[in-house]
Amino acid sequence: MANHIFRFTTLLAGVLIAASFTSAKAQSGDERYYLYQASGITTPQREKQLTELLRGFDGDMVVSLDVPTQRLKLVTTSQLSETEVIAVAGQVGVALVRIPMHTIGTVAPSMK
Repeated sequence: MANHIFRFTTLLAGVLIAASFTSAKAQSGDERYYLYQASGITTPQREKQLTELLRGFDGDMVVSLDVPTQRLKLVTTSQLSETEVIAVAGQVGVALVRIPMHTIGTVAPSMK
């Protein structure tokens, strides 16, 4: 019986520690959304290179590309510099133009 209580207590402590890390991250910054019109993403290799470079800003960043429309969406908890993002994309031959999120009513379901 004591062994079961010890296991339960250890499991509970692990869950509480994990929850505190998750809560700390959530409090450190809200999600930020960035939307760009891209050109020059002509191959899967270039898309992969761009994604890897962009994740250099934030390893947890979600990078989504809608291939038919060439719209690039970034979701991150970090505040990004538009100039730096555009410069990084240029390193792999991709041109980006920022689309302010307030200019569109909703993001297409494929971009979520």
